[in-house]
Amino acid sequence: MTALLSPRVWLALALAAVLALTHSFAYRSGKANVRAAWDAEKVIQLSEQKEADRENRKIDSARTNGVIAAQNAAVVRNQVLQADAASAVAERKRLLDAIAAIPAPDMPSDAGNASNQSSLAGNQLFAACTAELQDLARVADNHASDVKTLRAAWPVK
Repeated sequence: MTALLSPRVWLALALAAVLALTHSFAYRSGKANVRAAWDAEKVIQLSEQKEADRENRKIDSARTNGVIAAQNAAVVRNQVLQADAASAVAERKRLLDAIAAIPAPDMPSDAGNASNQSSLAGNQLFAACTAELQDLARVADNHASDVKTLRAAWPVK
């Protein structure tokens, strides 16, 4: 108890109280400064993020428009290819009908049969070859159309 009567104890307690108050004030002001700097940085980050999002939406919209345009061009191209294929089928049929309509020459029966069988085999071969070529052309045209569509839809920087 006698220690409480010593002025050194009271000075130490007063010094501790003053240091506690000043440190508390410094802590609060430092905390406010850090919070303000943090909030300012967050505002800058959010504004940069909004600008990046806006730019990404613009790029995405341009790419989507490019894909839609490429798909529309592919539809038109496929319609043209189908029309061309239909005309090729009609021309093939016309040629086969014209070949079939050629009258057989007057020949002795053995030579006539051989000639007819030979021309029939030639007609069948021609029909098979033209059918295969039409299928090959259709596949090649579809592939070329797909390549054009993919190249037109591919994003270009």
